[in-house]
Amino acid sequence: MKAQNETRYERRKQRTRNALKKAAAELLMRKGYESLTIQDITDQLDLARATFYVHFNDKDDIVWSLLQDHFSQLNEILQAELPVQTLNRHQQKLRLIFDYAAKERELLAVMLSDRGHITLTRRFTRYIATIIKADIEKGLTPYQEEVPIDFKANYLAGALLQVLTWWLENDNNLSPRNLADMFYKQEYPV
Repeated sequence: MKAQNETRYERRKQRTRNALKKAAAELLMRKGYESLTIQDITDQLDLARATFYVHFNDKDDIVWSLLQDHFSQLNEILQAELPVQTLNRHQQKLRLIFDYAAKERELLAVMLSDRGHITLTRRFTRYIATIIKADIEKGLTPYQEEVPIDFKANYLAGALLQVLTWWLENDNNLSPRNLADMFYKQEYPV
C-alpha cells in the first residue's frame, strides 16, 4: 500500500512538474526571458509559489530544464535516425538539427534571440560543440588535424547557432534541408 501511494505521489509530482514547464514555455514564447516571472508561471496554473520551489530553484532552473528537454529530444532523434557510419553523416545530422529547429521554431526563436538570455545561447553552443567534437573524435566529421579539435568544434557550433538564429528570426523561404545543405557546403566545400 505504501509503495502504491509513493508511486501515485511521484506521478502527481511529475504531472505538476510537466505542467510548470509547459506553462513556462508558453509564457517564454509570449513574454521573452527577461519578462518571465515565477509568479506568471504559478498564476497561469493557479498554484502557490511554494509549489514551484518544490520542483525548481528559480527561473533559470526551469528554463534550463526546458532546454535540457530539447537537447534530449534532439539527441534521441540524432541517435535513432542516423546510421553509425555513413559518408555524409555530418550533412544528415545538420538536416535533422534544422528539421528539429523548424518543428520547435517558436520556442527556439525566443531562446536564441534577444528575447532569450546569453546563458541559454552559450549552453546551446556548448551542447552542439560537444556533439561535433564527439563526431570528430570518432572520425565522423571532416577534420583537418592542424586545427585543434576544440577550436573546430566551437567554430562550427558558433557558426551553426548564428545561422540558425538568423533563419529563425527572419522570414525566408529556405527549407530546413536547403539551409543544412548550404551550411554543409560552406563548411566542407568540394
